[in-house]
Amino acid sequence: MIAASLLAAAGCSTGDPGAGASAAGVAPPEPSAAGGALGPITGLTPFSASELRSLFPAARVTERTESSEGEPYPVLVVEDEETLLLVRGTGDGAAIHSVEILGRGAPDFGTGLESGLGVSRGDTFGEVFPRGTTPECGPGVEEAAGQVACRAPDDDHLTLVFSGPWDGPDGELPPLEVLTSWSVARLIWKP
Repeated sequence: MIAASLLAAAGCSTGDPGAGASAAGVAPPEPSAAGGALGPITGLTPFSASELRSLFPAARVTERTESSEGEPYPVLVVEDEETLLLVRGTGDGAAIHSVEILGRGAPDFGTGLESGLGVSRGDTFGEVFPRGTTPECGPGVEEAAGQVACRAPDDDHLTLVFSGPWDGPDGELPPLEVLTSWSVARLIWKP
């Protein structure tokens, strides 16, 4: 499954990663979601359909434009039968801003990435953050209103967006007893 950016809407990060290029002929890093890499995607991976095709040869990669608050931005979609990644570029389109992982589980595409995330869509807040832990979370805003975004355990590059039923006001975190049953709706990785 592949990804994009609800994180910016949730206010979890605002900086654009620096532009860069991958080294030709160098094997991608070991699959993981730690250390600034999402499988073969790193902070140096250029925002390029051809680059993503080379990293995920078994997947379809298409280009499209989306908008937020009336501002268009480029998106690359990486998909197979079970996985969808929305890869969003920086404002200038030179680098990857974020990757949103959609669908159950995590992307594999022959990279072995699925085991590296440790969290899947559908996992509950209580499963991800056992009692006694204090996750860094914030209420979603704008398009993410009514959701909660939290940093993943032990990974500052991965944000988990939780959703679930609650009749409370937008802009406030639900109480822990409510959040415990909410489930991961989106996983967002940023370099």
